[in-house]
Amino acid sequence: MADRSRRCLIPTALDGDPGQTHLSVYGWEDRLSSWVAYSTSICGRSVHDAGLDLGDAATCPKCEDLRAGYEAVFAKEGEASPVADRVAARKDPRYAAALAEIRAFGWPAGNPMVPGSWADTLATRVMVAVRSAEGA
Repeated sequence: MADRSRRCLIPTALDGDPGQTHLSVYGWEDRLSSWVAYSTSICGRSVHDAGLDLGDAATCPKCEDLRAGYEAVFAKEGEASPVADRVAARKDPRYAAALAEIRAFGWPAGNPMVPGSWADTLATRVMVAVRSAEGA
């Protein structure tokens, strides 16, 4: 995948469970500057080994049951605005305030509701929508 804003499902296996192939979310991690598979499969099992071929089929029934919902979410992520619109949104003088507002929201325990680079992505999408509504 070349578009760092996109995520997908990849087959993963668990240590000690070679008979089951699960699905995990695969996406770009800014802090690591790398593509990574999330450490939990979509059925909730901890993933210790993501070294499978992308063409391997999932054999976990729960992962297969959940696949369609995840793929629907990822398809909507693909409806991102053109790069030029996203760049313009981040240059908008209101972008910093939108980003600060998004980062300010947190759970009662103090953890951010929108962690890491997802706050940047959300602020950008909000600004693209605002600029589009304004006719910019």
